[in-house]
Amino acid sequence: MHPRRNFNGVSGSNNSRGRGNATRGGRVHNRGENSQNRRYHSRRGGNENRRKYDQERRANITIKSKEQALKELECKLNPKIYDLDKKLFSEINKYSTIFKMVSESFLDDEFATKGFILICKVYSQPQIVDSTNKDIKSTIYSRFFENDRFIFANIFSNVLINMLADESDSDNIKSILALFYTLFKVCKQNANKLTREIHTLKKIKMKIPEKYQLSVNEFLDKADKVLYSVYDNNSDESDDEEVSILESTVAPNASDLFGNPRVPKNHVDSGYDNVKKYLNVLYALTKENFYLPIRTHLAELRQDKLDYRDLYLYENVRVKCMNDADILSTDYRDCNLFLSFQIRTPVNCKQKVGIPDWKHTERLGNRSLLILSDSPDCNKIDAVCRSCALARANDRDISRSHINLLNNGVVPVT
Repeated sequence: MHPRRNFNGVSGSNNSRGRGNATRGGRVHNRGENSQNRRYHSRRGGNENRRKYDQERRANITIKSKEQALKELECKLNPKIYDLDKKLFSEINKYSTIFKMVSESFLDDEFATKGFILICKVYSQPQIVDSTNKDIKSTIYSRFFENDRFIFANIFSNVLINMLADESDSDNIKSILALFYTLFKVCKQNANKLTREIHTLKKIKMKIPEKYQLSVNEFLDKADKVLYSVYDNNSDESDDEEVSILESTVAPNASDLFGNPRVPKNHVDSGYDNVKKYLNVLYALTKENFYLPIRTHLAELRQDKLDYRDLYLYENVRVKCMNDADILSTDYRDCNLFLSFQIRTPVNCKQKVGIPDWKHTERLGNRSLLILSDSPDCNKIDAVCRSCALARANDRDISRSHINLLNNGVVPVT
């Protein structure tokens, strides 16, 4: 975390140029080959800093027009782009805006179809599909669904109508099916969310022009296999995917908050083969009970329907430097750092959310899980920490100290 970087909370550089010579007492000593190495490493460091600066600058660009959105998508089709998955992750706020612009466009607007096809092409590229970072992949592809529904469903239906009229480009159809393949590969559970689109293709497959037949039939065969494996995962065989409770953590990852995790079947009537399977299932169900409400409320936040009592929001979250040695050595010795914050009021809330009575609220309570994101809608997770605030402590002096800190917009965390 950068101390000058703003985060949103959910309760939940200068370039350097190397020198080849060193001056001592007025004399110049040539370092020979080492000087070349220093130049190389310094330039490489400078290039890295410039890349990071350019990446942050691009991530903060606001998409204001359809032309700008299409140009942004076309840029991401450049095969020479390095770390495309990380770039899309860092620019997820910008691409969420593009997704919204495309999905909410009128169907007779050429921008809707063109934007959708470009999105299909961008997000089907091997650099993203084969990314080894599961959190990044889960976060990126979660944008395609809202309330378990494909957000481009209407545009997809419009493309099918054009396909029946033999007015669609066959490459466009292949691009859409490639995206569906990708969504299956990222998470088999996505097949359930695309059930409507799959059934629609099945209904019309005998009526589509011959040039589309092969691609559609291959896709439907693949979709049936994926759906069968998803349904089959509800059987006893799904318990074979064991989860190590000791190696797992309460801190959420992207699939917990943005994905559709597989929940094992609770064998209420039949029982379990052994204690290990029972513990794995019990742990997975307990974890899902914890994260399901958060996923639900995050979806409400993005739709401006959140009740402020369901999810505690904060803004302008920064690392706070504390210089009081007495505080650090006594009441707050268990915390690693301090975060300054402001209470955030959801857009749909009619009244501003004020400072609560910290003694009688669960807000920022001791051991509360805090999710930090530089995205206002929490489209990604940048960090996770735990509150160390003891406002509800029995010791009056400790309680008063922590309440004063919270009233000043500072929370101790670890």
